[in-house]
Amino acid sequence: MADLKRMKLLIGWASTVITWRNNSDEVRAAIEVTVNLNCLYPGDYIELKYRAREELINYKIQLVQVASNLGKKGGIWYFICPSTGKRCRTLYSDGRYFVSRHAFKGTLYESQTYSKTYRSIASMYGPIYKVREAFDELKKPYAKTFYRGKLTPKARKLFKWQQLYNVKHDIELRSIEDYLLSTVS
Repeated sequence: MADLKRMKLLIGWASTVITWRNNSDEVRAAIEVTVNLNCLYPGDYIELKYRAREELINYKIQLVQVASNLGKKGGIWYFICPSTGKRCRTLYSDGRYFVSRHAFKGTLYESQTYSKTYRSIASMYGPIYKVREAFDELKKPYAKTFYRGKLTPKARKLFKWQQLYNVKHDIELRSIEDYLLSTVS
């Protein structure tokens, strides 16, 4: 959805061809994208035309707009997954069609594949990296720490990870001090 917005395709009716090229500038793949937002025909949809394994594929994916939580700032567009019927912001190729991640059976988040030991180490030292990531997000040009007198989600995330880091760091220092004091006595 972000790519459609960036390419200015969410403006009523728009059509474009997106191509992917290899290093020698040969076209590897192309997809024709047509977006209709209630202009010519009823219903909001995106139509995709492309070739997959030498077969021409042409189908429509419904779009819905949900009111934004930022007041009168418009709405947020979502795809309706053709496979599951769920709202989503990103579609993934299953080799033939574009569907939401819920359509893939047995998929896991990367963190779900980590061992118990790795997860316990990550819980101890992970906040250090999370604080850095969150701080980098707030250093971006248009990032704000407050909006209408309230912390923004990015700022809340930074403060959450900062507090977690402080708690973990304090426990780590105390346990080292306790260990050193117990060996001296």
